[in-house]
Amino acid sequence: MIYTEIGCVYAIVGAASVVTHDVEDYEVVVGIPARVIKTLDADRVQQKKRRLLK
Repeated sequence: MIYTEIGCVYAIVGAASVVTHDVEDYEVVVGIPARVIKTLDADRVQQKKRRLLK
């Protein structure tokens, strides 16, 4: 059996996507098979998170 790992920090997988490879932190993947369509900027994500939690 082949295992894939999905990042634990803001890794986003689209609905009904079939993940056939590892997904890194801050990646957005969609499709069949899942492909990376965007990599999120970690600094911007953290800034938005801090702003929302104020």
